[in-house]
Amino acid sequence: MRTRLLPSLFLIAIAAACSSSSNSADRPAGLARPEIGVRSTAASIFFGSGATAPVPLEVIVANNASVPLRVRRIQIESPGMAEYSLYPVTRMFNEEVGPGQTKTFNIVATAYTNISRLNPTEPLQVRATVEFEGPDQHRFREIVFQRTT
Repeated sequence: MRTRLLPSLFLIAIAAACSSSSNSADRPAGLARPEIGVRSTAASIFFGSGATAPVPLEVIVANNASVPLRVRRIQIESPGMAEYSLYPVTRMFNEEVGPGQTKTFNIVATAYTNISRLNPTEPLQVRATVEFEGPDQHRFREIVFQRTT
């Protein structure tokens, strides 16, 4: 029974991931979608003799709207990874990104592995959820899935 359930759960998870790749939760009508990118500032993840390693990340937010947006919260996760994964990390912010501006937010995540491997070969894939505050303190979030470079 369990082996029949696993493929079904996998397909549901893939469908959910694909459907939310450009998800916006309650973004006000007429407000341009902000661009969000994530990149790792480390050349590679190195576990050494341990099972965890720091992963410095930059979350780049470009405001395409004609009004200022305030970044309130950023959450980083790495669903679906095989060799290693990131512990989910959430950071609170209170940074305004003006119309047409781009800002970078630095976050250090922690990678963990159960495989005794010094240098993983799998590229890091992340899901970033960025919560914004727009006009009239209306909050909304944008979710992006991205393979980091």
